[in-house]
Parts: sequence; structure tokens; C-alpha cells
Amino acid sequence: MSKATEILLGPIVSRNGGFAFDTFTDATGTTPGFTYRCVEQAKYDRNATLLGLHRASGVVTIACETADEFHRRAAAMSGADPIESGFIVAREAVPIHA
Repeated sequence: MSKATEILLGPIVSRNGGFAFDTFTDATGTTPGFTYRCVEQAKYDRNATLLGLHRASGVVTIACETADEFHRRAAAMSGADPIESGFIVAREAVPIHA
């Protein structure tokens, strides 16, 4: 039995005068998303991506609501220590253990 592909969807963030969200997989790392002019466009694309990936066979999609959650989960998936590998971690954050 093969392992399902896990994909993290980051929250919508302000970037380069617009709005974007990133994705993360253990195989490719963090992939920056397209920057949209309007937050509504970014929300629509994030939701469409989430639904499309949810329907794909063998894919587990996790939608992160905060940047901190995205970075902690990405560190846990890659097996890295979020503090030593340069991941941004809030002071009150608790690392996720796999």
C-alpha cells in the first residue's frame, strides 16, 4: 500500500501589493503561490485548489488557517526542527510531533 501524498495549503497572506497562498509537500518543499490583486480572487483560488485536491485519489490536503500553523506543520512533515531550520515560530507555538 502506497503512502498518500500530503499537501499543505497556507493561509492567504499579503505579498507584493496583493494576496497569495503557498503550498507545501515533503517532495517539493514550499511553493510560493500566484499573487492576486484582490483578496476575493485569492480566496476563490484557494478554495478551488482545496476542493480539487480533496477529490484527487491518494492526496491528503490540510488547509492551514495561520502562517504559524503552516510553518509548524511543514517542519513536522519534513522532519526538521522548526527553530533550527529557520522556520518562523511564534513564542506560544507548540511544535507538532509526527
